[in-house]
Amino acid sequence: MFPAQTGNFREDLFARLNLWTFALPGLADRREDIEPNLDYELERFAEREGTRVTFNKEARDRYLLCREPVCTVARQRAGA
Repeated sequence: MFPAQTGNFREDLFARLNLWTFALPGLADRREDIEPNLDYELERFAEREGTRVTFNKEARDRYLLCREPVCTVARQRAGA
């Protein structure tokens, strides 16, 4: 159900914005976007927690190669 139909979005604005449809592939299909996303999320987390966060090369490589569901969910949640 669309947000305008549930009353969670202004109907007139929804009608204007609904003219365009965007199909964005998931991160599994955009592997080149994972590393910049990881860097961005690490910076956000570090700023929020007031600390410095880094991944060593081995951890970064394992994360980027990970195809397990938990890795995919973590990457997609971070992009939300």
